[in-house]
Amino acid sequence: MGGGILSLKKIGHYHSGRVQESSNALYANGYSMEKNDVLVKKIYDEIFIEINRIVNVLPTETVLDIGCGTGELLSRLSNIAKNVIGIDLSEEMVKLASQKKLNVILYNGGTLPFDKEKFDCIVVNSVFANLPSLEIASHLIEEAHRVVTKNGRILISAIHHPGKTGMPTHAGNWRTHLKKLLGLQQPIHYYSYKYSFFLKEFDKLDFSQISYFPCKIQHESLRGKYHVLLKNWR
Repeated sequence: MGGGILSLKKIGHYHSGRVQESSNALYANGYSMEKNDVLVKKIYDEIFIEINRIVNVLPTETVLDIGCGTGELLSRLSNIAKNVIGIDLSEEMVKLASQKKLNVILYNGGTLPFDKEKFDCIVVNSVFANLPSLEIASHLIEEAHRVVTKNGRILISAIHHPGKTGMPTHAGNWRTHLKKLLGLQQPIHYYSYKYSFFLKEFDKLDFSQISYFPCKIQHESLRGKYHVLLKNWR
């Protein structure tokens, strides 16, 4: 994981740079080139409502938001449950989320800094597009499984349609290369994984129930994506 952690640190630095350009969550997370805040509340309200309709977070539960970014989803989860923690690779994102009085930790990309079976619910929203290797993605799923309770659940949000994408699909996107050539933006490579990868990981960890939900949010970064709910009932 040594080389993988180095790759993740580079991703953290990239997003820190975007936060310094604009604190707009959609821009900082790479979902939009716009820097105004008009759509942020609307989009994240919709994301939260859709996600919570699936996971149904309870006030008494302990919740982990992996890849919490600037804290938009984390803040909404914190309005429901008292024990909510967010982690992220980007130092600047963590600083911004901390300024919002949210419970957030800077993550180094290795082992999650939590004991086994600590969380009732884990949300991993739009994270896998940033993970540059199968090893890193597999490790994150294994770590989420380690820290979720035996009766808990994990939501992997906004992954591509089963069977319709390879890995990587966005790294060679011609729009990314054109923008880099024209100097229009600092490019970042996004990745998507064959759904067979997820199935293999889910089978390996022996989740008791796997459910799939199409994403209904009308935003270009979420169009055609799916949410997967993993239950660890034993």
